[in-house]
Amino acid sequence: MRRKLIPFFLICLIHSISFSQDERLLTPFVKVISNLNPGESDIWQIPVLAGGLVSFQLTARTGDLAPAVILSDEVGNILLQREAEQQDGERNVLIEAFTIPYSSLYELAVISRETSGEYSLEVLPGFTRLKIVDITNAEIWRVAEDAQMVFSPDRISLSTTLEVPMVQAWMVDELWDASRKYIHTEIESIDSTQSWLVGMTMGADDGDYFSYSINQDGLWRFAHHHEGEIEILRSWQSHPVITAGLRSFSLGLLINGDVVELFYKGQFVDGIQDERLRRVGQLGLLAGYGEGFPVTSRVNVSRLAITEPQKNGEDFADFRFVPNARVDVLRSLVRAGLIPTQGELSSYLPEANWRAIQAGVSYFLLNDELLQDFVFAAALDWQSASPTLAGCGLIAGLLGEGDYYLAFIDNGGYGLSQRRGEAFLNASFVAREFNPQEKHHILLMMRSGELVYYLNGRYAGSIENATNLGNVAFAVLIHEEGLTQCRYEDAWLWRWN
Repeated sequence: MRRKLIPFFLICLIHSISFSQDERLLTPFVKVISNLNPGESDIWQIPVLAGGLVSFQLTARTGDLAPAVILSDEVGNILLQREAEQQDGERNVLIEAFTIPYSSLYELAVISRETSGEYSLEVLPGFTRLKIVDITNAEIWRVAEDAQMVFSPDRISLSTTLEVPMVQAWMVDELWDASRKYIHTEIESIDSTQSWLVGMTMGADDGDYFSYSINQDGLWRFAHHHEGEIEILRSWQSHPVITAGLRSFSLGLLINGDVVELFYKGQFVDGIQDERLRRVGQLGLLAGYGEGFPVTSRVNVSRLAITEPQKNGEDFADFRFVPNARVDVLRSLVRAGLIPTQGELSSYLPEANWRAIQAGVSYFLLNDELLQDFVFAAALDWQSASPTLAGCGLIAGLLGEGDYYLAFIDNGGYGLSQRRGEAFLNASFVAREFNPQEKHHILLMMRSGELVYYLNGRYAGSIENATNLGNVAFAVLIHEEGLTQCRYEDAWLWRWN
C-alpha cells in the first residue's frame, strides 16, 4: 500500500488534491484494519456501479487517531468529505446511504493529520447497521413442500423438481415491513442443464407474495403472486448491467415504505411503487426453470445480509448528494429518509433568465401555488455590472413583499436568512469566493416547517419553525446598483402533502 503525507492545511483545500491509484480493493462485508501515523493516509479502491447505495463505517481502535475520510472518483473529483466524530466513547466516521452517481473505480482516502492509531473500515450495501443471516441454520427456514433445500457449512442450495417449475423457501424470523432496509443476497452458482430462474421474495404467506427474478437470458421480472395467479408488475426485460448466462451475482432489495428498489450486482435496476408493499411478511428465496423446459434447477446461495440505517432521516446536515438529474437527486433524498416516497412534480423550467438593476433582492415567482412541503432546486450562474457583490438565490415561504426565506450565493459567499420587513433574521453566512460564470446547484427543502439549504450537494444551512405555507420564487441579489442577470437551468419543484 502506498501512502502519501498530506499536510493539515491541504485538507482545507482538498479539492486541489489528486490521489494516485492504489491497488488495495475495499470489498463489501470485508472489514479491513490498518494503522496510520501523523500525516499519513491510506487509499482504498472501490469499484461501484451507477445507482448503487453504499455506506462506509470507520472506527478508530487505538491511540488518539481522529481521521478524515474523502471519497473521490477515478479522475479525482471529490464527492464527499467527512471528519471523525465522537460517538458512544468511540471516534467514528459514518457515511450512510450514499447514492453512487456514476460507475467508476472510486477511491476512499483515510487521512491522519496530527494523530495516530489503528482503525477498522467497512463498506456495506445499503446502510450501516448490519445483520448477517445464518442461512445454514435449518431452523430459520420454512421450505415449500415441492422444494428441496440442502445445508452446507458455507452455503445453502434450493432445488426444484421436474414437476414444479418454481419453488420458494421462507425465513421464519426475518420479517419484511415498510421500514427502510436493504436485503443483499449472493448467488454463488446455479446448477441447471438448460433454463433457470432465481429470485428474492417478500410476502405474507406462500399464496400472497412479491418476487424479483432473474433468468438465464439475462432478463428480470417483478411480480405479485396471489393464490396461484401472477400479476406482472414489470414483465421480463433486459438491463445493461445484467449478463445473460452469468450464474454468479448478487441481488438486492431496498425496501422503503410503499417502494421497493431492485439491484443487480449492486447497481440500481428499477423501482416499483405499490401500496401493498407496506404489509408485513417474510423474506425468502425463489428457484425455478422457464416454461417448456422441465429440468432440475438448483440455486446455491452463499450469503444473505440485511442492513438498516443507524439514523432515520433526522441528520440532514450529514446528507450529501451529487447534483445530477432530478430523478437522481430525488432518489437520493428518498433513500436517505429525508422526503417521503410519494410526491409529484409540480413545475419544471428548462431555462429561465431574470434581470434586475436596483440594489436589494428582486424576486420572480415560479408559480402561484401556496406550498407546504417541497423540494425546489435549480442550477445557476450569473453576470453583473455591480461594482461590489451580486448573486442569485431561491425563495421559499413567500407571503408578500419583505416576508420570505432566502437561500443565496454571491461572489463573496453563501447564506440563508428569514426576511421580515427590513430585517433579516436567523441569518447564516459563510464567506467564500465563487466564480459567477461557473455552474452552481442550489436546493431548498421544506419539510414540516423546517427549511434546509443545500449548495452543490452539500448542507449549507437550515431554519427551524419556518413558515411552511407560501410561494417559491427565484431571486436576484444586488449590493450596489448595477445590471445583474441570473440564469437558471433545470429548475424543478417537487411537492407532497
